[in-house]
Amino acid sequence: MKNINTLQGMTRVPAHAERASTLNHMKSVKRVCAYAMLAMLGGYAIQLMNSVGDISVQEKTVIFFVSAVTLLLAIPIIALNIYFVSRHHASSTTAEYSSARSHSIKQEAVAWVTPIVVVVMLALLGWGITHSLDVYKPVDSKAAPEHVATVARV
Repeated sequence: MKNINTLQGMTRVPAHAERASTLNHMKSVKRVCAYAMLAMLGGYAIQLMNSVGDISVQEKTVIFFVSAVTLLLAIPIIALNIYFVSRHHASSTTAEYSSARSHSIKQEAVAWVTPIVVVVMLALLGWGITHSLDVYKPVDSKAAPEHVATVARV
């Protein structure tokens, strides 16, 4: 089957023009998806961070603390990854390579133990706080509890 463009005497669009058009289309699709995700996430942040009450304030504190600990660990890891990739890139002239170097147990231990310790710390923190913020546990308050009489219809 022949191309219609060649039958009418037209030439085919160059390949680089097709790729540029596809890339521009993909950029706009990615941008629309990013804005849609931000719009969807925006509604939850207002309710979660502006809640009232002792328990919700403590939950907000826990969320900020866990986020800070995670960022405190993630940012150096990302920075080290960028450093190692730039230093040991194939075109790098400063990279030192030794074929005599063997497996390092110390590096392997640090690479595995550090994330395990962090996950265990956050799990223990979450376990303790979850049980301290139990919804069935009475809340310590100076005010007398209010009794509410309700009627339900079935």
